[in-house]
Amino acid sequence: GAGATWVPEGTTVEAQGLPSSMTYVPPRSGIVEVANGPDALICTVTENGRLFCQGYAGTQYQSPDHENPSYYSYYSSRAPSEVMQQGDEAWTHVAGTANEVCASNAANEVWCWGSSFGTATMGSITHSTSGNLTHLVSVRSGTFCALFDESLDSITCWGRNYNGVLGSSITSSWTSTAVTHSLGVGVEATAMHTGKEAICIDTASGDLHCLGRLPTSTGMSTSSSPDTSNALSTLHDLSAIVDMASEPYGTTCVVLTNGSVAC
Repeated sequence: GAGATWVPEGTTVEAQGLPSSMTYVPPRSGIVEVANGPDALICTVTENGRLFCQGYAGTQYQSPDHENPSYYSYYSSRAPSEVMQQGDEAWTHVAGTANEVCASNAANEVWCWGSSFGTATMGSITHSTSGNLTHLVSVRSGTFCALFDESLDSITCWGRNYNGVLGSSITSSWTSTAVTHSLGVGVEATAMHTGKEAICIDTASGDLHCLGRLPTSTGMSTSSSPDTSNALSTLHDLSAIVDMASEPYGTTCVVLTNGSVAC
């Protein structure tokens, strides 16, 4: 903020109104990923494999490694608090929903915390997908999905199943056991895009596979499993998705490489 002075990485400082000691990460360490978590929590992964969270969130959304269980409960202006590495493995990716935060590490493990785990408790995700985890995304309503470089013909998902991303059994209950969705033999996923209630996977062949609930105006149908017929009508035939987002009430829009926007 105004008047603040960045100090070298690893330096311990003391400041009024903050915990007795705080390790600051200077901007030059490089932020490689940012994710919105529960309430007004924001978490970032740095290029040196560290994970920090900042902002407001209730105590039920705290990881066990923050300065104290109530660190985010009152002020959003506090300095970032570090989430310690699990098994000394560097953090690689982070994603968040309205109730949980999940992060992956260099060992391709996924660790989550939030309302499904209890205050100051972190749990691991069970998955059997081979390869390195290269992408981690979240559907805001509660589902997380990952892409692994040796399994590009499928995506791996876990969390809450409000909208069918995990299958046909719609439920708000959390599951830490991942589900693998096959995209088909020879299909290669190139990117994942998420909105409030759906996830879409771009493929090398130009097809768009979608899971969850999407507005009918997109020309996509709601499905609990990937379907190559779920395409953005003629728009997607012309161009691939660059980005995808949803506003709070559910409208989903995508930006295409030909410069057009479809909602």
